[in-house]
Amino acid sequence: MRELSGLFLLLGALFSLVAGVGMVRYRDTLSRLHVASKVSTFGAAGALVGSLLHHGLGWQELAILAFLTLTTPAGSHALARALMRRSHQVPEWPSSEDS
Repeated sequence: MRELSGLFLLLGALFSLVAGVGMVRYRDTLSRLHVASKVSTFGAAGALVGSLLHHGLGWQELAILAFLTLTTPAGSHALARALMRRSHQVPEWPSSEDS
């Protein structure tokens, strides 16, 4: 059980590292928002599942995981919608020829 919890903790940390690189690499706000929402859901989920397996079944980890799963997509959607309303246009995506 200890190895499995270590694997989940490592996967959560690896997912957070990859998302951090994505935050630096992506140029536009919506792409960065997408990366930020995925890291808070999947990176934290890996860490929480690893903690749950290591310490035993606890209601705190389950409550945090449920809260993140329900609120992160709604928060990201609200931020993207506010960006579109503020700029009054859909942001242009860079084409693959620009890179």
